[in-house]
Amino acid sequence: MHKITSRWGQHDELKIEWNLGKRCNYDCSYCSPAIHDWNSPHHSLAVIKGFINRLDVWMQQHRKTFSISLTGGEPFVHPEILGILETIRSSKYSEPKLIVTTNGSLPLDLYRRAMTWVTNLTISLHLERSNTEIESILQKAVILNQEYPNSWINVQ
Repeated sequence: MHKITSRWGQHDELKIEWNLGKRCNYDCSYCSPAIHDWNSPHHSLAVIKGFINRLDVWMQQHRKTFSISLTGGEPFVHPEILGILETIRSSKYSEPKLIVTTNGSLPLDLYRRAMTWVTNLTISLHLERSNTEIESILQKAVILNQEYPNSWINVQ
């Protein structure tokens, strides 16, 4: 079991950037194999829930809250991504903001379902893709912006 420690003094919020895994459905020329591949194992939902539970205990003991920004690889290729998002948001000590960075390539319905928990969705647009694929991703961003006006959805 890992012990969670802090060096940040009296700050009330701990900001976590969590690389959920290396799996990604793209193979961009500028992305190192150290941060993406298509064969690294996924962390199980049970392991992730255990981490969030330990984090909750630590946050309670230190009177803090946390916010998480999920990155990868591609977080949305994780087969349990919706359960992971729900677990994070159901934490007693989670801040209202949950940020996820995606390449925008997954089905629109998956992003719609994720917006139940996600407040900030960053779509990292990869210009090495075909014009058809780029247009599809941009269209998803437009639709999500229209359907979720209280969420922050941006394209980089």
